[in-house]
Amino acid sequence: MVHGNYYGTSKKVIEDAFSKNKAVLLDIDVQGAESLKKVYPAESFRIFIAPPSLAELEKRLRTRGTDSEETIQKRLKNAQDEMNHLERFDHTVVNQDLEKAYSELRKLVESALHV
Repeated sequence: MVHGNYYGTSKKVIEDAFSKNKAVLLDIDVQGAESLKKVYPAESFRIFIAPPSLAELEKRLRTRGTDSEETIQKRLKNAQDEMNHLERFDHTVVNQDLEKAYSELRKLVESALHV
C-alpha cells in the first residue's frame, strides 16, 4: 500500500521476462524496492529519484492542482520517510531539471544493462 492505494507487480511477469533474458524496469516505492532486492538480489539495481527538496516537492504537488490537501500532506510525509532510505539504493538521481535527471537515469540504466 502506497499513498493509500495498493500496487503490485506479478512475480510471473518478472520471471517470464528474466527467462527470456530481458530486463524489467519498475517505477516502485521503497517498500517494493526492498521486496525485489530480497527476492532478486543479483538482478536488482535500484535508483532512487529524489526531489531537490521537500519544499520543491510540495510546490510541484500544489502546482499540479490534482490532489487534495490530505493527499498532499500524505505524499510529503511518505516522501520524507522514503528519503531516509537513500543509502539502501545503488544510486540517487535528484530531479532538479527533468532533462538532466532523465539523461542521468538513462545512463545509469544503460550502464547496469551493459548497453
